[in-house]
Amino acid sequence: MSNASLAARALALLDLTDLSDTADAAGLEALCAKAVSTPGPVAAICIWPRFVAQARAILGTSPVRIATVVNFPQGEATGAEVLAETQAALADGADEI
Repeated sequence: MSNASLAARALALLDLTDLSDTADAAGLEALCAKAVSTPGPVAAICIWPRFVAQARAILGTSPVRIATVVNFPQGEATGAEVLAETQAALADGADEI
């Protein structure tokens, strides 16, 4: 197997994540561009829920999945709040929670 094939295979298993406090729309665009770049797409991006709809618009039908977090990082939300946040993220286009 060539180095390029190995790299593509490894990349297809990785998630690119930006859950930083400074995450913004411009950073999301760069993350999405990196996620679909050569030598092949990554498995997913992991982002804050507020960016899911924008990521779905950018990634469209690409094979890159959109993962997000709920009740994170504090973990203090009620069950109803977690359910509402999860439903909103899925409605915005998240593939994974």
